[in-house]
Parts: sequence; structure tokens; C-alpha cells
Amino acid sequence: MSNPHIGSVAGRTITTLIVVSMLGALAVTGFGLAQQEWPEVLPFWRHGATPAYLGFMACGALVIGLARTALGVGHVASTVGLVLAMALFDSSLAPLLAVTYWLAACWSLGFFVIKALCPQGPPASELARLLAGAGLWATTGSMSAHFEVNTPWVWVIALGVPIVAARAPLIEWVRSLVGRTLQRRHDRRLSVERSLLGAFILTYFAFALLPELSHDPLALHLFVPSYVEANQAWNFDPSRYVWTLMPLLADWAYTIVYLLGGEVAAKLVNLAFLLACAQLVRHLVQTLGGTDRGADWGALIFISTPLTFFLGSALYVEPFWSAYLLAGALSTFRIVLGHDDRSSQLMLVALFLAFAAAAKAVALVILPIIFALLIPSVPALLGKGNRLATCRAAGLFVAIAAIPYLIAWLISGNPVFPFFNAVFESPFYPAENFQNRAFVAELKWDLPYQLVYFAQKFTSGMTGGVGAGGFQWVLLLVPSTLAALAFRDWKAAVLAAVCLLSLLVVFEFQAFLRYAFPAFLLLSALVGLVMSKCAASGKTLRWTMVGLAALTLGLNALFLGSASPNYKDVPVLEVFDPQGKDRIVRQREPIRKAVKLVNHLNESRSPVIFLAPPLAAGLASDALFVNWYNLAFERELRSTPDTDAFARLVRKHSARYLILDSRWRRHQERLLAWVDWGFHIVGRFGPVSVHKLDDALFFSQELLAGTTELSSPPWLVREGTNPQEGGSVLVTVSAPITQSAPVEAGRSYLNRVTAKCADQPARGRLQVIWRSADREMLGTEIFSFPCRTIWATESQEVVAPQGAATAVVFGTGHTAQPIHIAEISFRGSGS
Repeated sequence: MSNPHIGSVAGRTITTLIVVSMLGALAVTGFGLAQQEWPEVLPFWRHGATPAYLGFMACGALVIGLARTALGVGHVASTVGLVLAMALFDSSLAPLLAVTYWLAACWSLGFFVIKALCPQGPPASELARLLAGAGLWATTGSMSAHFEVNTPWVWVIALGVPIVAARAPLIEWVRSLVGRTLQRRHDRRLSVERSLLGAFILTYFAFALLPELSHDPLALHLFVPSYVEANQAWNFDPSRYVWTLMPLLADWAYTIVYLLGGEVAAKLVNLAFLLACAQLVRHLVQTLGGTDRGADWGALIFISTPLTFFLGSALYVEPFWSAYLLAGALSTFRIVLGHDDRSSQLMLVALFLAFAAAAKAVALVILPIIFALLIPSVPALLGKGNRLATCRAAGLFVAIAAIPYLIAWLISGNPVFPFFNAVFESPFYPAENFQNRAFVAELKWDLPYQLVYFAQKFTSGMTGGVGAGGFQWVLLLVPSTLAALAFRDWKAAVLAAVCLLSLLVVFEFQAFLRYAFPAFLLLSALVGLVMSKCAASGKTLRWTMVGLAALTLGLNALFLGSASPNYKDVPVLEVFDPQGKDRIVRQREPIRKAVKLVNHLNESRSPVIFLAPPLAAGLASDALFVNWYNLAFERELRSTPDTDAFARLVRKHSARYLILDSRWRRHQERLLAWVDWGFHIVGRFGPVSVHKLDDALFFSQELLAGTTELSSPPWLVREGTNPQEGGSVLVTVSAPITQSAPVEAGRSYLNRVTAKCADQPARGRLQVIWRSADREMLGTEIFSFPCRTIWATESQEVVAPQGAATAVVFGTGHTAQPIHIAEISFRGSGS
């Protein structure tokens, strides 16, 4: 419905109402800010990083604007050029190329899939094709993770197949994209907004190049890809990782690109989904009748939000599943508004919302709100012409969304493991409903105010400073909602309702700021839509709304780091320092250095105990966490009565290495004493140290008989071997002694020989032949050593290969020159 004329009584009343609400919002904001301690409240203040952040963004916006004027290219081209320059300077071009290759594969696969799903509808947007392809590739990755097939070359070839198949339309799209990117925008009114958007993108890109420092990414979202890289498959064992059966679709997308380009590539994928969210905000504003300028302001409000910066500077999954929720909501609105063929848009709704459900279980509580938007269209969707298409869409949604829940049910007996386990009673978790008690908060009428000034209530106190939720919640929410109602714009009113309902239902489930991220997207779109309406309602509303939005943008930029505990004081210019990344890791997350050392030392890839926060990203082996990730091991460790039981527990889990953080609050004095008793330090990185279990404690079970009686059974003495007094023997490479011992595949063993030279200098040999249960030889371990003139013990740690059942242990020389052997030992980690 059109706005009442601004000069009419109704128009003046509406203007007055909206302006009064804006003044009220200003008063509330001013009151909140007046309660703070200035300038200490600023997240960057204490470390002097505020000028660096704001200066970097200001310079970025200025360069982008000047490039548009001087070079005659669009803002997108200027931003892309600066991104490439930063990648070249940082030597990060390879990860950028890996992500580009993945995006090409996503577009190509999406081109074919949407063409098949929506043959009657108009051509889908390029973003819809990218999102469809990315979700399908991630789904493929979730299935392949069960098998040891995930290598870089496998994925290079797999991604290349649709690229080759769709090469003609792909080349045409790239040409069109390059042409639009280089095209100069003649609308000068949009210059400032788009220069600022480019500046924020540059800032986000700079942080994507820095090492990961945040908790959840290091504990989960980066741990999964690095584990798959090392082992070619993922460990779907809920007894070891309680979260392993949760919907992890975003992590499978990260894994594919991680295999191609490493950590930076995975973070760039996350940034790509964040930019997709910003573009979807623009599309939603335009679809609901907003202007280009309103769309740009909506994207600006979104991308300037401190929570958005937090999620964009680290590898969190919220941009991934929120992008699919918003894409599904956008297609839903298009159905309701009758913009496109209903059946085609319904297939996109099913596809995108299925990907959201497969990426995060919390998305399930928002889906009913989006589906409810379709209620006015139900008669048409169930009509004779659309009934089959509606059934197909429902089937598509169930087929994709159910995958992680079906796998969880088959493995654990609980489709939403570990949630609602009091109902499903999976043996892998206590029969109680999983609930993170850190994210339970009482919801009150002043929730928007709380999101801005008391965000720590919704972040477990770790990541929420003043302004973390974005100042739009106090400055723009009420004026925008009132404006939508005053203008009688039902589209904006419905959008406001969906936004608020999404926030409330998520907080009713778990009052966690990150989980409410879709509501931030919807609020940004609402602001952009209302700004479009106000621009058409006279100068008073237009400039008042622009001023309020500009104030919001400025406050968000000033408090940009308030939601991020790890990056608020990292100088953004560290990306241009060759030693900057290593310095950041050593100072802020030295556990990453410890993990790297463990990978180098732990050749057998035995599990690693973490008496530290569970930040295992990069670990090539399994981790034994002492928290809710692994309740069974935590309880075993806590109930261990003495040092002998502690040693047995460590051997039971075949753990050779332990990472200890002296700052970790879960330490107990007895645990630290036991570590000192049984382990020795092999590396230290500030408060974090790496410990190795003493060989005598780990290899406690002797598997050979007659270790010093080498000239009699059960030793098999070959012809030419010369028994000596006391049970020792003289052996050569052609005259060894051997004995078989039972082994288990994948376990570590210590092979030791005590020897000396006979008459002349010679070399000895440690040798083991692995055999299967049917006596088939699987491989040989050989280590030669120079003999001494006195008795000396040489040892080698070996790992039984897959399928091994026995080990044939040799006492032998390395040449025809005899050596004297007094003892042979082959020990395993018995319990």
C-alpha cells in the first residue's frame, strides 16, 4: 500500500510518530552509553588498536572511492583488486585460488541441479546456484567422511567434473561477472555506502588471513578438517566426541576446501558465506519493494555489527546455516508475493532450508516460522496444478535434512544426539536431556537493550562486551517496526514479526547470541526496507532515518571488536608482517604450537590427552578431552585412585602424549603430581607444555619369552647361529634367531636389543616382520645400528599395520660380520 501523502494530516501524524520513536531510541542509547566507563569501554582502547582499525577501514573506503573516480571502475572491482593485492603480499594466493576453484565447482553443480529441479521456472540467480552447489558438495563430503578416500587429488578431480561439464555456461557467467565488476556505477548517491561496504570487506579479509584463535573453531570446526586431512576420514565415535553426530554440514564444506588450501582457505569459505548473507539481505530488501540504497544500508548495518565481525573473523558456522535460512525465507517471500513460478521457488525453499537443518540443529526451531509464511499460499500449493510439485519439494527437504539425524540414529540410537537423551536413552550419553546451562537466561521486555549493553548474559560471559549485539537493536528496531506499522506496509510488518519471533524462539531454546544470528540478518533487511520507505516520505523522515542509521554504523564500527575476545586487540596490520602470524599464535594460543610438536613426535598417531582446553585443531590423531566432549574418559580420570591406576588408564587408551595448560581451571593437584611422576616434558610453549609417557610405563607388557635365553626354545635358532655361555648368541644377517608374538593392528610396540661387537666392527639390526592371521606377510620394519665394543641397548618404536596379527621378531646382524646379542625385548602397552 502506498504511503500517505506527507503533507496530509495522516502523513504528518506518521512522521511525528516515527520521529518521536527515533528520539526515544536516541535517549535510550544515550542513557546506556552514559553508564559506561569511557574510554575504557571501547574494546580496542587499552591496547591502542582503535586507531589502527578505524584507520584501516577509512583508508580502504578512501582508496575504493578514489579508484572508482580515477580508474573508472566499479566499487566491486576496486575491492577485488585490493583483496588480490593483500593476498599476494601475504603469500595467500594459493588458498584464494583453492576457494575460487571450489566456487566454480559449486556454481557448476548448482547450474545442473537447479535446472533439473526447476525446469519451468525463470533462470535462477547466480547466488542461488552457488548456494545450491555448495550445499550439495557439503552433503557429498558428509557421506565421504565415513570412508578413507578424502585426499586433495580426489577432491580436485571430483570438483572438476561439473566444471568441465558446465564449462560453456560457466565461462559465460564469468565473462558477465567480470564485465559487471569492471563497469563503473554512475549513481553517485550510492558511492559512500558501497565504499564503506568495501572497507568492511577488506577488514574481514585481513582477519581471514590471520591464524585461528577462537574456541569453537579450534575445538571443532577446524579440528574436523585437519583430522580428515591426516586420516582421510572422520571418527564418527560418540564415545570419544559427543558432538561428532551433530549436524555438521558446514564443517564438511570447510573440510573440502581445507584439503585443497589449508586453514586460510577454510576461513575464506566462511567469509564467502558471510558475504552471501550480506547479498541476501540486499535481495530481500529489493524483493520486498526496497530501493538499491536501502538494500545497501541493510547490508552495511549487517556487516558492521560486532557479532558479525566476530563470526566473520573466525571459523564459526553461523554464516553458513544462516545464509541458507535467509535464502529459504527469500524464496518463501517470492512465493507469497507471486513473483515467480510457485513450484520452482518451492523447490528452492525445500533445498535451502534442508541445508540449514543439516548444518545446525538450532535451525529446526526457526523453520516453522518460515514455513508459516506459506500459509496464505497453501490453497494454491495444494491445488491441482501444484500438488505434485509440493510433494516433490517435501520429499526433497526430508531426503537432505534427515541425513545427519539418520546417521546419528543408526550409530547412537538418538537422532538428535546428545539432545533429549532422557527420551532416546543412547548408551553413549547419560539418560538425561543435554542442556548447556551457561546459555539459560530469563527473557524480559528489555531484551533489545540487554543485547547491546549486557550481551555477556548471552555469551557465557566470554565474548560479549558493550555493543556486541549491535546498536541497531536500540536505535533502529522500534523506529523501524513502528514505521512499518504506520505506513501499513504488511511486508515490512511481517518481516519485523519473523525477526522478533526468530529471536525469541531461539532464546527460549538456548539464550545464546550466536544462535540468534538469523534475527540479525532479518533486522538488517527490515532497516533497509524501512529506510527505502522513509526516503519516499519527505526530507524529514529521509534524513532523520539516514542520520540514525549513520549513528548506528559509527557506533558499531567503534565497538567492532566487542563480541570478539581474541581479535579485539590484534593489530589489523599484522597481516602485513611476515612474522606476525607466528607471534600471534605464540602469544595468544600457544597450544597450537604444542599440537604441531605432538604431530611431529607422535609417529604412531596414538591418542593425545588434553589436560587443557580442547583446542585440538591440527591434531593428526585422536584427542582424549577431559570435559563434556568425552564424559566417559573424564569420569575414568577423575575416579583414578593412585599412580598405578593412572598408568593403567593411560595404557588402556594407548596414550603416549599429553598436552598440559597450567592455566586450565580443571586441574587437580593429584593429576599434576601424576603427570610429573609418569611423564617427562618434551616441549614447552609458555604456559602450555607437551609431555611424553615414560617408555617403562607405557610398554609394560613383555610379549617374548626367554628374553635372555636366546639359544633355546621358543627362539627359533637358524643354522650358523653360535650359542654363547649365559644364553647369548652370535648372529649374522644369514644366521638370525626369531620368535613370534601376538599383536593388535594400530598399536605401538617397543623393540629392543642389547648387543656388542664380536671380534671386528660390525652393524646390528632391529627387525620385525608383520604377518596377518593367515600368515600373509604385511610388511617389514628394519633399523640398523653400529655395534660398540661394550654392551649397549638399541630400541625402535613400531606400529602394527592394518590386519596384523603376529610379529616375527629377529635377533640378527646387518651384515655377514657376526655380532653378540645378550637380550631381545618386544613390549606392548598392556593394561
